[in-house]
Amino acid sequence: MVLPLVPACWHPAVEQLRQMLSDGSTGGLGRIEQIVFDRQLPERSKEQVLEHFVRDAELARLLAGELTKVGAMALPASEAGYRETDYSALGIQMSGPGGIVVRWSVRPVEDLPGLRVTVRGASGSAVLTAAADERPWLLERRAEGQSQQWEFGDWNAGAAALGRVTQALETGQVRPDWQDAARDMELADAIERSAHKGRTIDLYFEEHTEHGTFKGMMAAGGCALLLAALAMLVIATTAVNWRIPLADYWPYILVGVLGVFLLLQSLKLVFPGASAPPGESDPRQRL
Repeated sequence: MVLPLVPACWHPAVEQLRQMLSDGSTGGLGRIEQIVFDRQLPERSKEQVLEHFVRDAELARLLAGELTKVGAMALPASEAGYRETDYSALGIQMSGPGGIVVRWSVRPVEDLPGLRVTVRGASGSAVLTAAADERPWLLERRAEGQSQQWEFGDWNAGAAALGRVTQALETGQVRPDWQDAARDMELADAIERSAHKGRTIDLYFEEHTEHGTFKGMMAAGGCALLLAALAMLVIATTAVNWRIPLADYWPYILVGVLGVFLLLQSLKLVFPGASAPPGESDPRQRL
């Protein structure tokens, strides 16, 4: 059992924010139109930016639902003066079937490093401030010219993570799970493609299973083996003409390698049978 570590999704401030997003809830924000993620980082290298985006991607999917369109804007390498695209001012826009626009951006630290999430709805807005250190998280709701603020302290991310592990061991199910983590990584991969091509990338999420991974590896291995066999044919016939010792045995070696590869196909029998796919419920109700 593999569980992603996403403590931000388990924070009580996020749970209260999710309640505001629920239709018809007291103190709700109405129909959600836009969610803005503003990440302040002291170091804005490509690795750091993508790492923090992946951390925030699951929270974005939790609040907005599934995200299937990704458009990224970054400074091209030619303009940045670097060998690769500059991610220090990366801006991303995402959307999905839920019709909610999600914007994520990174910028230098102005006050404190951390994350600010702004949710704008038809009846008001909410701002979640999550500090990178041990400072309490703040949640503020603004509506009809008035504002309310809540402070969340004395929360332990490690204890929350262990609680999720316990729940997974007892029930066998917990969200976010491995599939959610894989979707977050696919969103990060789409950023690089979008920034390189300068257009919006559509994502078609697939179920990531051991059986599917095995078939992908076998397909790639088969192609590589065919190319290696062609190369071996040229090298081996040349070696035979030069009368190199044992070169005449190359057909047997090739048949043996192909036979071993065919036997590897039987490993698919060790994988468990496909189970029914989980229900496609509203991601705001998953945790």
